[in-house]
Amino acid sequence: RGSNLHNEALRNMAALRCVSLICESVGMLPVNLIKDGPKKEHARDHGAYRVLKYKHNGWQTPYEAKSQIQLSVLENGSGYARVIWSRGRPIALIPLAFERVRAELGDDFEMRYYYTRSDGGQVQLSQREIFHLRDLSTDGVTAIARMKLAKGAIKLARDAEKAAGRIFETGNMAGGAIESPNELSETAYGRMKQSMSDEYEGAQNAGKWMILEEGAKANKFGSSAVDAQHIENRNAQIAEVARAFGVPRPLLMMDDT
Repeated sequence: RGSNLHNEALRNMAALRCVSLICESVGMLPVNLIKDGPKKEHARDHGAYRVLKYKHNGWQTPYEAKSQIQLSVLENGSGYARVIWSRGRPIALIPLAFERVRAELGDDFEMRYYYTRSDGGQVQLSQREIFHLRDLSTDGVTAIARMKLAKGAIKLARDAEKAAGRIFETGNMAGGAIESPNELSETAYGRMKQSMSDEYEGAQNAGKWMILEEGAKANKFGSSAVDAQHIENRNAQIAEVARAFGVPRPLLMMDDT
């Protein structure tokens, strides 16, 4: 059910753009392990250096793994990855599905994680075996999901999209009307209709003026106050979604003027 809610939220283009920008940006950022000392240099001899910089696991690039973990943070508040150790050295980092992990803080102030396998069995993992990335948190254990916090704003933006869709489906989308002071003869009406069909259809004729007869006038429809308000409401909801994710409006390809 949670996955369906998230998929529904990402059908809003503003939310999808925000999430894509954040996840892709995090995925592209290089991660370097630096030695602790008076001189800063890469810790190439450390086991985690290659894992973080070049190969998180056997089937994902660092970009894919980091993007996946960040997406889980935005959707659920937390992102988890299993740290695989061999002879005291980390050799792989495997992202875990959020719904399969339960995090707890023990009385000894050590984190414990309970992972449910695909066969239904449960494995207890120590904090040494889990990389846990959190968003805003009130207790330091669980985190608040931005996508859930922005649920109302995303829903309003989706409703605005649906309203726009209904206008295109059922509304009058004509650009204007041809007005004649007198009733057109059958011959004149036929010629005008044929002329509109043959000479003014297609993108190559966009912006051309028509030749009218028998005193006919072309009246172009203007945007109504309702149309302007609808556009303003949609832009306001896009800004609300962007605000929830901390993404500047220009990055959502909005005209800020």
